[in-house]
Amino acid sequence: MKTLLTIIVVLLSSIGGYSQGTIEFSVNLRGTNVVPPNTSSGTAFTSVTLTGASLSYWIVLYDLASFYPTSAEIRGPALPEANGNIIFDLGDYYLSIRPQGGADPAYLGGFTLSNNQISELLSGQWYFNINTAAYPNGELRGQIVVVPEPSAIVLLVIGGILPFVKMLRRAQRFSAQSP
Repeated sequence: MKTLLTIIVVLLSSIGGYSQGTIEFSVNLRGTNVVPPNTSSGTAFTSVTLTGASLSYWIVLYDLASFYPTSAEIRGPALPEANGNIIFDLGDYYLSIRPQGGADPAYLGGFTLSNNQISELLSGQWYFNINTAAYPNGELRGQIVVVPEPSAIVLLVIGGILPFVKMLRRAQRFSAQSP
């Protein structure tokens, strides 16, 4: 049984995003995440990955109070309820053309990170901050959070199920031994 469990754990830990060297992140850019919060109805699509020491991002903004952002940056180190300093300025935006017509402001780029910066990023201490004329201190904010790799979730589930299975087996043995 222990050998089978070891084999399962090794196999499951070898699948998923981290094993290929790329870590994916989730970012929920909203006005309510800004410190202090605001009432902006703006939203964003984001794609953020870390491959080795290379951080790549793509952000498309929707429904900003002022159509054009005045600046955007990665800030930190700070937890969601605090503000941090500018780590990277995202530079100028470009217009992302919609297939059905129209355009939205967007940012696309990347940076090379130091070991200390990677540690801060992986611990959830960095966030994107999008500024506009209507909200010069931040219309949208979103913490950059690691998306758990599938094998980690599977291992957590297995870790929760195994004690239950052991308990059932003990109960079955006990009931089999009872007169």
